[in-house]
Amino acid sequence: MGFSERTGLFRRLEDRVQDLSDLTAELGIDTADIPVVTLAHDWGGLISQGWRRNTLAFTPPPS
Repeated sequence: MGFSERTGLFRRLEDRVQDLSDLTAELGIDTADIPVVTLAHDWGGLISQGWRRNTLAFTPPPS
């Protein structure tokens, strides 16, 4: 993704979403207890949206 160093391993979007879940668990971030805001773009945006599937998220109403 982007200019990341190439490892030769194929990693799916789901793998990267799991990486973010693992990171927040390791850091002790419990989204049920505290609000979490992510700010991301490009591939980070897709990963962030995939990760929030198990969290409470605000979605603005259509204009």
